[in-house]
Amino acid sequence: LSCPDFLPSMYNLINIESICEEQIKLLDNTLNKQQYEEEKQLIIQKYSTIRKEATYLISNIAAGPLEHRNKLVEHNFLPLLVHIFKNTPFHTKKEACFAIINLSYIPQCISLFVQYDILPDMIELLKSKDNDVPKLSLIFIQRVLHNLPNGKQIFDSYGGIQILEDLQDFDAEPDLYNITSDIIDDFYSSNSSS
Repeated sequence: LSCPDFLPSMYNLINIESICEEQIKLLDNTLNKQQYEEEKQLIIQKYSTIRKEATYLISNIAAGPLEHRNKLVEHNFLPLLVHIFKNTPFHTKKEACFAIINLSYIPQCISLFVQYDILPDMIELLKSKDNDVPKLSLIFIQRVLHNLPNGKQIFDSYGGIQILEDLQDFDAEPDLYNITSDIIDDFYSSNSSS
């Protein structure tokens, strides 16, 4: 299929994925291993529009129940999401970031994402002017710190507290400021247990 021929089908899948839990279960129950592999092929398409929409679909699946997230892990989507996150234009990277954040509810995924070395990329996204992406990056950093025994040590190796303090020096949006303050209080204040 060419890019223009395929997009209506992709949008239909996305719409199904966005409607409600029953449709998500229907979609999930009808996807077999072959279809997950086909979805992976769509993500690595040369057409950036298909890649972005396929990543959006994966992000929606990752936002679903734990069983859907586990299916993405089981079908080895993590390395692919990391590749997209590190190597695509901003709008596709943002969709991959949403999927990564949703998958990082699973503690072993956080560990894998850190092993795939995405923390420097997440730190770099703290500079984004986009409203969502810096918040997503801080949430990921917070999960690394909370869920990995050596999370603080890993984050500190990239600048740790200095990154957080620099972020607070700007006219930060209240949500960003609050998340940053929570991280500093939890991990860097004299009262923190870490």
